Amino acid sequence: MKPNEFVETLSLKNQEIYRGDCPACGNKNTFSVKNMGDAILYNCFHADCEVKGKVKSEISKSSFSNDKKVWNTNSSFAIPNHFAEFTRSDSAVEYLKKYNCMDAIDKKKVSIMYDIKQNRIVFLIKDYADKIIDAIGRSLDKNSKVKWLRYGKSKNPFIVDGEIDKNVVVIVEDCASACAVSCGFSGLALLGTTLTNSTLSVIRNKWSRAIVCLDKDATDKALKMSDRLNFYLQTDIKMLERDLKCEDKDTIYRMFELSKVCSTEYENAGDL
Repeated sequence: MKPNEFVETLSLKNQEIYRGDCPACGNKNTFSVKNMGDAILYNCFHADCEVKGKVKSEISKSSFSNDKKVWNTNSSFAIPNHFAEFTRSDSAVEYLKKYNCMDAIDKKKVSIMYDIKQNRIVFLIKDYADKIIDAIGRSLDKNSKVKWLRYGKSKNPFIVDGEIDKNVVVIVEDCASACAVSCGFSGLALLGTTLTNSTLSVIRNKWSRAIVCLDKDATDKALKMSDRLNFYLQTDIKMLERDLKCEDKDTIYRMFELSKVCSTEYENAGDL
């Protein structure tokens, strides 16, 4: 059976995703299909299979209506008076050092403050023009019922540019992990385990490759997220033994096979 004929037999509902064995190459669990509304896209992710296509005539603009706005730049956000430099809190400094955020801070890739009133580390969220449009705070109180708190109304993710390769984004759950991984690739914190339409729009317009790195207990969500992203850009999944924020720079280099790139950069720097 031809791939397009197989796809038609699935009878997928709008926005429904299927993943299974490829009808062309026969490889296990490499064939992904998604109903976009006006067209059904399919793709085999096996390296030796080039099957890819769509069923129905064309994808209308309405299929992507939720993805049009890449950045919510209309969000108005004023930094509250009770935000201070994070150095005002020893606990905040300790957290940022423990979870490998200091490199991103020192290189001015992120802006982080301290909420005196609520005892939270605050990660400022910026748009493409480097304008502060929101903030997300992580409680330093162990008994806090609200671990993470979003202060504004934007739906933008927290992003840190990569030090070595800005064209690849590592998708993580929390801000500290995004800071830690930015020593190599760009880091994007979902602030949870859900890929919203607005965040998807940012990813597919900003990067050429994505690596999904969620916690082990979110493996199913990571697989579905990868399937969704694969329609727009090359996407891989990396299973983690522990949070990326717990890993130092050398370990992250090894995890993402960046050691060769780093060695070359260091050698070239030495020749200057």
